[in-house]
Amino acid sequence: MHATWIMIATIVFSGCTSPSSVTLSSNSFHQWTHVGGEATYSWDGETLTAQGVAQRNGFLVSPLPFADFELNLEVKITRGNSGVQFRSRVDREANRVVGYQMEVDPTERGWSGGIYEEGLRGWIAPLTSEQVAKLTFKVGEWNTYRILCRGDHIQTWINGDKVTDMHDGTALRGIVALQTHAGDSFIEWRGVTIRSTHE
Repeated sequence: MHATWIMIATIVFSGCTSPSSVTLSSNSFHQWTHVGGEATYSWDGETLTAQGVAQRNGFLVSPLPFADFELNLEVKITRGNSGVQFRSRVDREANRVVGYQMEVDPTERGWSGGIYEEGLRGWIAPLTSEQVAKLTFKVGEWNTYRILCRGDHIQTWINGDKVTDMHDGTALRGIVALQTHAGDSFIEWRGVTIRSTHE
């Protein structure tokens, strides 16, 4: 499978940042790589738009792995499913990404911000019906996502509300990737910033 590119969009290192940080900009996209199912991408100078067109998940993979880090971005999903992979790895033989994923779930279930382990254990931090954070995610609108990883401590926020706070040491380092789920998924991302906090 391959990715279809519209208007050359590439996610690279921003010009003035250190190698320990990565942003999504018009100058940086070419250093990210596509893995998995076919997807269509477009870039308007500020927003990356992705649409799934295959029966396999597609991923845009960061040029660097991260151990301890803080990730911030905005995501809007109109239909389908998505997620933000972190501390993950590329399985070259299977042509897929496996590892932790912060969920983007527009369904009535509302598990956005929960932690799913793609290709491995499945759900390791689903949301319960009592969690107020389920109400903060807005389908079809921009939502801020934040991930903070320090050692085995993993925390996620949506729109400033903490969603997940857990300890899991299965993977302490890995790539970041933006998932375009199989099928008719339509997702937009902007303001992607990953900053190493390793001292």
